[in-house]
Amino acid sequence: PTHVAAIVTSTQPIVVERPTYFNAITGGAAGTVTGAASVVGSQALQSEWFFAEGYAGISASGGVTQENLVISNLDPGNKAASVTINLEYLNGAKHPFTVPVPAHSQVVWDVNQLGTNPGSKEVSADVVASGALVVVSRQMYFHYAHNLNGTTLQVVGGTEVTGQVGTYS
Repeated sequence: PTHVAAIVTSTQPIVVERPTYFNAITGGAAGTVTGAASVVGSQALQSEWFFAEGYAGISASGGVTQENLVISNLDPGNKAASVTINLEYLNGAKHPFTVPVPAHSQVVWDVNQLGTNPGSKEVSADVVASGALVVVSRQMYFHYAHNLNGTTLQVVGGTEVTGQVGTYS
């Protein structure tokens, strides 16, 4: 699928949402997936984005999830960004990864493939940009499997969320 980022402006207060519909696409480790997701637009470009627990890999019940971070550099200054992706795993292991994001472009960062030496399949992220402001979303494609009372429930699809711009207590 083509990934697109856009800046929307208005003279009136608005809310922007981007629905995505996908049919038989390659969802990385999740294989071929079909489904839909919707993400609310960000109010502003930021230098830091937070994501609560995601999942990258195969579950004990046989489900498979592909996790991607989509980093969009829409900074009006036409500058490249140096982005550090700080992954933190359920067992407390932390790994930073630095990614260049050219001006007016996107990078789709594959957490399953590039998040080396994971401490667990459950992973949260703190994404920090320098040099330019960015917007970051997390896509997850899945072949979900859950065993309950001798029956396996299976669901195929995807989800997407825009990062949170701060943490709260």
